[in-house]
Amino acid sequence: MRPLQPRELAVNEQTNTVYITGLGKESVIWVVDGATLKLKTTITGTGAMATGLAIDPQAKRLYTTTPMANC
Repeated sequence: MRPLQPRELAVNEQTNTVYITGLGKESVIWVVDGATLKLKTTITGTGAMATGLAIDPQAKRLYTTTPMANC
């Protein structure tokens, strides 16, 4: 199995947080502190091949997309 590959990046400027998709069969989203560039946490369970990211800072929501059905 290949390692996860970074694909998409989104920034929440209000919280100075960077979100990066780790593309793969079991995709993840890495959550990084924008000031220190240190990994804060990893979000799992995003489905296979999660690629796109969108942030709604007012609702405090992060959205991701996947091209795979039934993930």
